[in-house]
Amino acid sequence: MIQALLSHPVEGIEYRHVRMAFSREMVDIGRASVGKVLHLLSVVARSLWAIVSWRPDVVYYPPGGPARVPVVRDVAVLLAVRPFARRLVLHFHAGGTSEVWRRGFRSRWAARLFRQAFFGADAVIVQGPHAHPDGQVLEAKRTVVIANGIADERIPPVSHDPLNVLYVGVHLEVKGVFDLAAACRRLWDAGVDFTLTTVGDVSPATRSELVDRAGPHAGRLRIKGVLIGEPKWREYATADVLVNPSVHPSETFGLTLVEAMMFGLPVIATDWLGFRDVVVETETGRLVAPHAPPELADALEALLRDRELRAAYGSAGRRRYEALYTLDRFVTDVALCLREVGRA
Repeated sequence: MIQALLSHPVEGIEYRHVRMAFSREMVDIGRASVGKVLHLLSVVARSLWAIVSWRPDVVYYPPGGPARVPVVRDVAVLLAVRPFARRLVLHFHAGGTSEVWRRGFRSRWAARLFRQAFFGADAVIVQGPHAHPDGQVLEAKRTVVIANGIADERIPPVSHDPLNVLYVGVHLEVKGVFDLAAACRRLWDAGVDFTLTTVGDVSPATRSELVDRAGPHAGRLRIKGVLIGEPKWREYATADVLVNPSVHPSETFGLTLVEAMMFGLPVIATDWLGFRDVVVETETGRLVAPHAPPELADALEALLRDRELRAAYGSAGRRRYEALYTLDRFVTDVALCLREVGRA
C-alpha cells in the first residue's frame, strides 16, 4: 500500500521515502537479529537526515504491530524523529499496537518511552470500524478510517475442473491454514469433489504438515508457494471460492478478500477484526467463527454445491470492490488526510 502511494502521486502532495524493509519475508516479522539492529540505526539516520534537510509538513509512519520486536523498533524510530517532525500521521496497516499499552508494562520507564513514542499523533489511520482502536487508545488528535484499495488487474476466468478453493497468504497456524485443511478433509471424506490451492510463503515443515492432514486426498492439494503478478492473478482466475480463515492478532483488513472480490469470487473469512468490515455476511460471502473447521466446512460446502449462490456473492463482491476498494480511492483518501493534517 505504501508503494501504491509512491507510485500514484496526487497534486499538492510530494513524498520522500525512507524504506524500512526490516523483514524480507512475512515469517521474519517479529524476529530479532543483529542485522535488523544495524538496519534500524540506518533507518533512524536516513529518516533524521530526510526530515532535517527536507523539512516535510508531515511525517507518515506505519507501525509494525503489537509483537515485541516491531514495538521496540517503532519506539526507537519514533523517539528519534518526533522531536523534529512538525506533524505525525501513524497508519496502522498492522493493527493492535494499542494492545501493548492495555496489557501494561513491567517498567515505568518502558511505559513512559512507549507513551512518548505513540501517544498524541496528529492523526491515526485505521482500515475499518472493526480494526483495533489504536487511534482512541493512543489518544490521537483524530482517527481517520481509510480502507485499502487495489488496482483492477482482473483477468478472464480460466476454465477448470473440478471446483477449486483458493487460499492466499503466508502459511502459518495463526493464519488458519490448518483449520482450512481440517475443513477440506471433512468435505473430501464426505465425497465432495474439489481441489484446494494455496498460494504464499510456506516452510517445508508446514508443507509436509498440510500434506499429512490431507491424508488420502493429498492429490487434491496444490501448494503453489509465493506467486506475484500474472501467476498469482491466474490462480484467482482459476478459483471458485476464496477462503481466509486467519486469526492473526494484527489483521486489520484482509487484502486477499478484496483481491477475490475484484475477481468476482465469493469469499469465506473468519468473523475477526477488520474482516467484518470487508465481508458482508450472506451478501458477498460468509463469516465463520475462528478455529471452527466444522462451521467452515459447512459454509464452504454450501457454496461449492450452489453455483447460483457463488455467482450472486461474487457479483455483489465485485460491486463492493468498485465502490469502496479501488486504488484511486485509497490514494486520494490518504493524500486528503495528509493534506488536512499538514495544513492544520
